[in-house]
Amino acid sequence: MTAPLIDRRAICISGNPQLAALVSCYFNKTGIYFALMDPPAIWKSHPDTDLFDQITESTVVPRTNFLAEVKPTFFIFAGLTKEEEALLLKRVPSQRTIFIRNEAEVDAKLAKAMKFEGELRCRRRDFLLGLYQAKLGKLKLVYDNSAPLLEEIRGEFTNIVYLEKEEDVASVIGVNYALACKSAIKFLTVSEAEFQNIEKDQWSLARSFSDSSFINLKNKIAKIADPSTAEGFEFATFITRGVPYSILFADRLPSCHLLRRPDLWQQIGIAILAEWKRNPRFGSAVIFSPETFAVKDMDGAVSPISPAELENTETLKVVRDLKTQKFIVKVLKHKKATFKNFDLYASVYPYDVLHICSHGGEIGGWEVKEKFRDKRGNMHILEYEQAIGFDLPDNAKPTTKVTVFQLQVFKKLDGIEWTDKQI
Repeated sequence: MTAPLIDRRAICISGNPQLAALVSCYFNKTGIYFALMDPPAIWKSHPDTDLFDQITESTVVPRTNFLAEVKPTFFIFAGLTKEEEALLLKRVPSQRTIFIRNEAEVDAKLAKAMKFEGELRCRRRDFLLGLYQAKLGKLKLVYDNSAPLLEEIRGEFTNIVYLEKEEDVASVIGVNYALACKSAIKFLTVSEAEFQNIEKDQWSLARSFSDSSFINLKNKIAKIADPSTAEGFEFATFITRGVPYSILFADRLPSCHLLRRPDLWQQIGIAILAEWKRNPRFGSAVIFSPETFAVKDMDGAVSPISPAELENTETLKVVRDLKTQKFIVKVLKHKKATFKNFDLYASVYPYDVLHICSHGGEIGGWEVKEKFRDKRGNMHILEYEQAIGFDLPDNAKPTTKVTVFQLQVFKKLDGIEWTDKQI
């Protein structure tokens, strides 16, 4: 699948998904991705602290960096608040900015961008499917709650995008991406309860390594994404909060996962830019694999996979494929798959591809609540999960210094989830 180009006529920033869908219809060229992003988060609960000003700034910089990289002719602010506009206009030239306050202004300000071949009316509840079908037919999207309900269509495509549907801008981004990649689309509905149950089942499978845990997880996922919907396709993209849909297809369907939170626009936009940059590739790849695979015998006992069986593992297949494409491959496996080597090669070694085999088991850790004061004396509570790792040389002595590595996965700040839009 060839990566699409980015439409450099305009980039839209909007926190209103239905308004963003209407704007997206006006930028509809085959094989061209219309870039859309949600606005930067603005902390209103702590307006006087430097800490939260820094957090707000940290959400602005990635967006303005992306805008600077793409260099669009126009910037579209669709339905932004005055605070959001003011924050962005510190870095975005106002003379090249199109301000759209509501749906009534869309056609008046964007009419020259697209010549439609008709219109598609849909109910607001169907706006995502309406956007997809309208852009397929070069039609203008019009909201009409008296319109008939829309039905999904397969179309003549070789790729499919599975998109967890929510009432947010990330869903509109997913539709634009599917269209730019000339893909069919299947909308998935996942309730919060279903998502939490699947997360628990994943942890259960990781701990027990049992067939029953795997089957239980697979059956729950199959209720959300019917495996039969992938028949006839050559590649699938899953846009998800973290549900491992690919276990439904094993090796039958090549696939990739994109996390819809916190910044789907960034994952897609930067990946497309990287694909089309004219800078020469390094032509190298790093493969990191602890190779701690295991199998069960008939009595249920767990034992490592034999060297002969390892020849058929995912890692070695990736190595063969990369070498076929003339990559210089640096393989870090077994005893070479250490914390120190990973840190060194990931940080310093020049590479185009970093492949991490994630079947290396689990590590113990702690849940930490840490209190701290900002420079103005305000108290905050940071909650995170922490794991410690270290590399002990084979010839270590009691006096040998050991490198210690820490992994901290942030969970909450002052009781607010780390993935919340405010953060």
